[in-house]
Amino acid sequence: MPRLVLFLLIWLTCPELMAQGYRAFARRYGIEEGLPHRQVNNVIQDRRGFIWAATNGGVTRFDGRHFKVFNQASGLPGDFVEWVMEDANGYIWASRANDNGWLSILEPLSGKVVPLEDYFRQWPLPEPVVRWLHAPVTMADGSLLIGLHNPGGLLRFHPRSGWSRIPVPEGTSFMLQKIGAQQTIWGFWIPPDASRTDLLKMDTLGRVLRRFQHQPGGWSFWDKKGIADGSDHFFVTEY
Repeated sequence: MPRLVLFLLIWLTCPELMAQGYRAFARRYGIEEGLPHRQVNNVIQDRRGFIWAATNGGVTRFDGRHFKVFNQASGLPGDFVEWVMEDANGYIWASRANDNGWLSILEPLSGKVVPLEDYFRQWPLPEPVVRWLHAPVTMADGSLLIGLHNPGGLLRFHPRSGWSRIPVPEGTSFMLQKIGAQQTIWGFWIPPDASRTDLLKMDTLGRVLRRFQHQPGGWSFWDKKGIADGSDHFFVTEY
């Protein structure tokens, strides 16, 4: 089963080559070291250097030595957490999707759960969390973008300006994948008849800049995997 793996990069001098390089060392952390569950669904590093992980046993914060666990006993709606994300205020969002979906906001130092009605008092949630797809993606100004389904859509949130919508073509789902170097938006779009999945590149006004379609009757786009040689290059899997 998946386990959390933290990679430490150490710069090493190579006199023989008169150049500098680095070597990656990996150390594994599991339940024995304090991880709440062997299944790790999402990992981020916040602005303070903490490592946050969403697991099937709650959210954990790693300070380089110890794990601090936040779960249902700590105030989360459940222990199964699909993703964590940091917003522009430095608060940690933790969520589970689907019909039993929920969202919690954690104060990053204490781990205290902030009631949604307090955190979003000025900017109430415009859509129920059950419509959210996957983890948000962060833009250059700290805004979080969130893809929607049933119907498809795209939300943008920043603590200073609140919620806004970025128009997308009419469809059943828009699965946000990444933000490009020029703040272009990449996502998988499914039309109203759910007959296919297209990969769209859009600007922040919702204008479609490029559309990639799979061959009729063939494979369909499924997931983004990693980065190739730049922020506008990545791999897409098909099924």
